[in-house]
Amino acid sequence: MFVVVIVGILLAIGMLSADVPNLIDFQGRLTDDSENPINGPTAIAFAVYADSTSGTALWSETQNPVYVSNGLFHVFLGAVNSIPETLFHEPDRWIGIEVNSDGEMSPRTRFGSVPYAKTDGDWTKVGDDVYKENGNVGMGTTAPSTKLEVVGTVEASGFIINGTPVGTSTDSYWLEVGNDIYYDS
Repeated sequence: MFVVVIVGILLAIGMLSADVPNLIDFQGRLTDDSENPINGPTAIAFAVYADSTSGTALWSETQNPVYVSNGLFHVFLGAVNSIPETLFHEPDRWIGIEVNSDGEMSPRTRFGSVPYAKTDGDWTKVGDDVYKENGNVGMGTTAPSTKLEVVGTVEASGFIINGTPVGTSTDSYWLEVGNDIYYDS
C-alpha cells in the first residue's frame, strides 16, 4: 500500500526548562493510493536528517501502534526515543516518515523554526544553574567585548566579589566614569 502523508507540525518545546518535556507535537494525514483516509492502528517510523534527500538519520524512533482515524494521526516525537538536546543546534533539519515498513516517503519535510528554539546553543544547564563556558554575553548590545557587557541601566544589590560582600547603601565600591562602571577596591 502506498501512503501519502500531509504533515502538519505543531511544536511545543520550551527552552532550558526541566519541567517542559523534550517532545515535538507532530500531526499528519495518511491516505492510500486512491487518497482514501487510512483507519486503524499503524506503525510509523520517524527519522530526522541534516539533508532533504540523503544522509544518515541523526535521530529516529518507531511508534507502534499509532491510532489513525479518518487518516489523521497525532504523536509526540521523542516519546519512544529521547530527542538529543543538540539535534537542532545546526540549521536545516528534515523529517522522514515510513509507514508499516513500506519504505521512507518522499519528499522529506523540513522543520520550521520552533524546534530550533529549544536549542540553547552552547549553554549548559545543571540543576537550577545555567552557564556558558566560552564567548561573551551581551545585554543591550550585539557585540559584547567582555565576559558580561551590559549597555543601559543596571539595578543590582548584594554584590559579592571573590566571596566577599561589597558596598552598602552609604558606602559603594563601584565607580561610574563616563559610560563605564568600575570596582574600586
